[in-house]
Order: sequence, then C-alpha cells, then structure tokens
Amino acid sequence: MHRPIGLGDIDLACAADRNLTATDVARAIDEALDLGVTTLEAADDDAARLCGDALRAKRLRDRATLITHVPIFTRPGAPTRHRMLDRLPPPHVQERVESALRACRLDALPLAIIPVRTAWIDSSGWPELAGALSRLVREGKVMQWGARLDLATAERDDRLDDELAEAARLRDPFSALAVRFNACDRSAAPLLATTDRLPVYAREPLAGGLLAGTFGPGVKLSPRDDRHAFDTPLLERAAGFAARLSSLVRDQPPAARSCDSARAIMEQTSTRRPDPPAITLAELALRYVLDRGALPLPRLHRREHLADAITAASAPPLSVDTLAAIERAIG
Repeated sequence: MHRPIGLGDIDLACAADRNLTATDVARAIDEALDLGVTTLEAADDDAARLCGDALRAKRLRDRATLITHVPIFTRPGAPTRHRMLDRLPPPHVQERVESALRACRLDALPLAIIPVRTAWIDSSGWPELAGALSRLVREGKVMQWGARLDLATAERDDRLDDELAEAARLRDPFSALAVRFNACDRSAAPLLATTDRLPVYAREPLAGGLLAGTFGPGVKLSPRDDRHAFDTPLLERAAGFAARLSSLVRDQPPAARSCDSARAIMEQTSTRRPDPPAITLAELALRYVLDRGALPLPRLHRREHLADAITAASAPPLSVDTLAAIERAIG
C-alpha cells in the first residue's frame, strides 16, 4: 500500500443483517491488517472489542489507528433537545470513552470522534466540552479527538458555505475531521481543497454501496439488509452512474445492465477506452476520494471486497481528465 485507506464502520449487527457472522468480519479485519491496512473504524463497543483483539494479536497497537465514536446522548423517552451540553454532556463523553477502552483493551483510544456542529464553537457551553475532551487526553485515555461534521444537514439548511468556513476554526482539541464524501456527494470538496486543514476521513466513500457497481433495481438482498432502504429511483440512478462510468473500468459493473434506462445509456456510450484507468467501479470510486485528499473508510465486512481497496491504495493518481469525467458522469 502506498496511500492510506481504512476499514470503515465495522458493525457486527449490520454484518449479521447481511448474513455475515462475527467470524466473517474478524477474518476480513485480519486479512486487511496483513495487507497493510492500519486504520479500523469501530461503530460500537462490540466492534471495538473485535478490532482490539486483532490489533493485539498482530502486535499492531502502536502502529495502527482504531477509530471509535462517542454518540449523541439520548435520554430514553425524553424529547430530543438541541442544546450542545444536552447532546454531549461531559459525563456521557467520559463514560463512552471508558466503555470503549474496556472493550478494545488498548492503553488509550487512538482516535475518538464526536459529532460536532460548527455553530457550537461560539456557544457558552463550548469551553466546558472542549475542556473535558482535553482533560481526557491529558489523562491518557484518548490520544486524539476528531470532529464528525454532517454537511448534508447544513446543505439542506442552506448553510453549507457557512459550515465549511467555520470548519476551518476546528482546531484544538481536534486533530482530524470526518465527513461524508464520495463522487456522488461532493459537498465537502471545498474543505478538502483548503490549505492548512486538518486530516479528513471520508465516510461512505462508496455512497453506501451505490458506487460499488453492484446495486441496481432488482438486486437480491437478505431480508434484514439495511440497503432495502434504497428505493427504486435511487437504484436506477446508481445503475445510470455505473453505465456512464463503465468506459473507465475494465470489468463492466453488473448494475450497468440492471434496468432499461442503464442499458440505454450503455448503448449510447458504447465506446470503451482501450486501457481503462481502473479495474472495477469500486476501485475507481475509492481512488477518486484518495485523489481529492481524503482518507476513505469504506465498509468492507467481506474479505472478497478488500481487493478493490488495496488496489486503489496502491494505484497512482487518476488523471485530471479522468477525475473530470467521473464528475461529469455523476453530475
């Protein structure tokens, strides 16, 4: 591997809904570590325990980054409130950090991420939260903190430009940002283009699997698979993306032939490059994120999906023309 890439959103409950066992996920983690992946993102304590076991077994505790998350605090039965300290009270943050430490059994959490709204920076409660985060670093429980930004919410609220500008102010106690970024959702692109920015971890770099090239109308999923939430219009859009991008990959994406509209696009754009820049659509999508300056965290619960990530990490940057072609194809 030449460029960093990680295993994102490792989630045993989600894997079980997709007919995968904890053993299946553990094998994917082990193989990824053997292939040079050194960043693992655990969705919860069960995943942190699995990741911690793998890192200790391979003696990678000092060379790998385990990403854990502090979720928003919710009181059962109580209505959702909007004050920052109601959502992230310092005792809740500390309890979640200590719970993750017990699960992964590492000396300290390498990178703990909390959800942040940039408007909170100027709130009266911000010093209290920032102080609690800094204290946990001084106590040796957390090595670094990351801020997760939901730019999609800001975009819906027509506040995206303000959110991106305010993100530049996120420094101490933060050492990294986590944002949703992929070729379909490029709202964070201005943030990635700025100089003197914090490192950025790209969540959902394959757009929940829609950019893997395997999802189109009629796809067969297990009964509890969360991807049943993809409605037919969204799957048809994904199939259209696959069709328009098929000339850039060696292996034709199955989604490109999954519906009439995608097949029509294939017929209109039948010219294929003699030497396409990528093997699969998933590889191409991951390389796009890497070339835009983010560290992608694809969810790779299956060992057979690792090949795309490893190939993307070891491949050279895509040409400017190819990057532009991807953006034109997706719109």
